[in-house]
Amino acid sequence: YIWKNLYDAKSRLLKIDLTLFERERGGLFCRREESQIQRAYSEEEIIPLLSDFGKVSVFYDNFSAVKTPKAQRIHFAAVKGR
Repeated sequence: YIWKNLYDAKSRLLKIDLTLFERERGGLFCRREESQIQRAYSEEEIIPLLSDFGKVSVFYDNFSAVKTPKAQRIHFAAVKGR
């Protein structure tokens, strides 16, 4: 695959262009292209949206509970109380 990203910090939009090559019968490859747009949200914006959940855990790169200055991703695990 070929993966290209372009992030606009002002709009907080990430444009992703993917080119995928899938092997088919006979050894030939089929080329597929896909584009996605994702919006970035801060931790402070997401946490209040999860207020209906009884327990919310936050993890960073590689699912570490420790945030480092180089962390690029935040993962949220939310469990709805009964």
